[in-house]
Amino acid sequence: MIAFGCAVHSEDKYRRYALPGIERVRDPRAPLLEVHGRTCLFQAYNELLDRAQSDARIEALALIHEDTEIRDDRFEERVRWALTDPTVAVVGTIGSVGVQGIDWWVHDYGVGSSILEPIDAGELYETPLIGGAEMSGSGSSGEVDMVDGYLLVLSRWAIHELRFDEHEVGPGFHGYDADICFQARELGRKVFAVEMAVAHHRNSVSPTPYRDDWMRAQIAFRRKWEERGMLRRPALPFPPYRKTKQERELEKKQAG
Repeated sequence: MIAFGCAVHSEDKYRRYALPGIERVRDPRAPLLEVHGRTCLFQAYNELLDRAQSDARIEALALIHEDTEIRDDRFEERVRWALTDPTVAVVGTIGSVGVQGIDWWVHDYGVGSSILEPIDAGELYETPLIGGAEMSGSGSSGEVDMVDGYLLVLSRWAIHELRFDEHEVGPGFHGYDADICFQARELGRKVFAVEMAVAHHRNSVSPTPYRDDWMRAQIAFRRKWEERGMLRRPALPFPPYRKTKQERELEKKQAG
């Protein structure tokens, strides 16, 4: 069965968004795991993974943000379709290929979709594209480098073998999704984005309100995965080389 897990910070958001969506699609026999009051999402999700690992009934664990609402009645069917490939370790709804940091929206191309819906349209900030509910993403389904962490489904293999990096990329809230996806890929597994109806309720899609924490995670993530050869090192553009007069004269002599 597919279990669900949520790190709850705001009871109001959880009961308005995540919980109704979970109950829409959850098998009544499937566990619903919660942790409350954690300040580090890496730690909270690892606690949920440890609890899921100890329950042999759990085939996969869907980790969902408190402000994320599953609206797709075929959610389990779509997740199971992705997991029919035993090498798929992580499933999400929107992701991309060619990422070079935790900013997955900077990419070569995207896969999947997300419904962006403001919590309070009167309090939107730094999100001029969101005037109401908006579908984001290019659609379709397929293998990606990483998926957005507002919803992550981890296979049974991933529950056993992967943990969120609390020390090198964490603590905090940013970079956990990119890092867990890169861990899976480093071990030869796949990350898959599946198009389905899932809404992310928030008043900004920008990391600016949390800029210091976001930048720290970005730097830590790039340092970790550049050293492991999973990211391109930044190209350093040099001006075109101009040969000296002596080099040109030497070339003439060598040419006879």
